[in-house]
Amino acid sequence: MTTSLHPIDTEKRCRNFQLPTADRAPCHARQLVRHTLAEWLIPHDVLETAQLLVSELVTNAVTHAEGPVGLLLLRIRCAGRLVLRVEVTDTSTRLARRSNPTEQDEHGRGLELVQTLADRWGQDPLTHGKRIWCELLRHEEAVQARWDPDRGEDRRLAS
Repeated sequence: MTTSLHPIDTEKRCRNFQLPTADRAPCHARQLVRHTLAEWLIPHDVLETAQLLVSELVTNAVTHAEGPVGLLLLRIRCAGRLVLRVEVTDTSTRLARRSNPTEQDEHGRGLELVQTLADRWGQDPLTHGKRIWCELLRHEEAVQARWDPDRGEDRRLAS
């Protein structure tokens, strides 16, 4: 008995950036995300959420690690789903952990925010540091519903 395999239509796009370990790194990362995701026609709500997540992850990397910070953006369209994966790498081998900030604390809510906004997230130890990643998932129908061919406009990027 033979089994016939049908190929799944998959489209991938990837961008990799090195960020400076400076106070301006989160701002620079947000600009890179906005430009890249707009170019990829990512829906506005996903773009905004991705910017916030990247800002939190890069801020953590700059605050708690030394050396270069990497940013990887990966878009995958497969089997009716859109997956946007964001990865931030740094040189600290200490894995991130959630803290329990009080109402008066000004810091310590970043990973809680990531856990709340991302559909999936995690971290992986690397030889010379770690990778913290998160994913935003959407069904293709929801993405396509934002395209209005009768009006000839793409509302995916509209506010």
